[in-house]
Amino acid sequence: MNELRYTTTLPDVDGTPNRTQGALLASVFSPVTLRELSREQFGGHARRLAILGELVRSRPEATLAEAFDAARDLLARGYRSEYVFKNDIVSRAVFGRHSPRTASALIEQPMGASIADVVVLNGTTTVYEVKTDLDDFTRLPAQLRDYRSRAEHVYVVTSVGRAAEAAAIAPDDVGVLALRRRGNLSTIRQASSNIGRLVPQHLFELLRTPERQDALRITHGYTPNPHQGHGWDEMQHLFAELSPQIAHDRALEQLRKRAKNVEHLVNSPTFPASLRALAYAAPTSAIGARRIEHRLSQPAATFRLVA
Repeated sequence: MNELRYTTTLPDVDGTPNRTQGALLASVFSPVTLRELSREQFGGHARRLAILGELVRSRPEATLAEAFDAARDLLARGYRSEYVFKNDIVSRAVFGRHSPRTASALIEQPMGASIADVVVLNGTTTVYEVKTDLDDFTRLPAQLRDYRSRAEHVYVVTSVGRAAEAAAIAPDDVGVLALRRRGNLSTIRQASSNIGRLVPQHLFELLRTPERQDALRITHGYTPNPHQGHGWDEMQHLFAELSPQIAHDRALEQLRKRAKNVEHLVNSPTFPASLRALAYAAPTSAIGARRIEHRLSQPAATFRLVA
């Protein structure tokens, strides 16, 4: 049994966390946690799972998956962290309107000088920028400029009380969604298409070298010259020749392939809904996915907190 010394008392699963408790629970939903679950041997970061064991201390039969869900529910009631927003977006956009077989997501995707919280990839690209009640809107105009030249649709997702302020700051083509207490996303303003303002060069920068090569093989019959390294300048020039629509479609095709390894894990009937965004934030190998599934089925009481 692994022990973690921590003095903060966690609320009952039916209670409401205060700010200190909420911050502690939110720390569990980190990519390093899922990566530890995927490894052959646990490392130091797995000790934070002791928080979950303490959370369900009155239910020794509860699995680690059930403890994750309980932690997410507590956060949704009293401490709506950024992760709560991200996970609800993924659940509704990837699993609600579509399915993981036809849609996927990127979490914390660099775009220009900004980092998009969630990018949903289905028949198009949609960026969701999260602004919780703990955030301000200072950087929002610059972030939206970066996203509007790199994704067809852009949304700001915030609380009901801040939706009007977000709508006043964002350009008219940017949509606004309000996350309600029960996890429902209400549309305050629908996003319109940015296809006409997309910049092929900006889309090129989203891709990795093999992805660029594959995209240009389709559009130009491109074959890398082994004597010129990766041919960055040549690829950049060829991609810049594409129309915004074609550049977008080729980039979308490549980005969707990145989440392929996640598809099996998130489609598993035993994988908890509370970890959907985390699965896309920390993609793993097929072996790693099997380890995660196995460990999530184990009793959360395997870990515990001691005073």
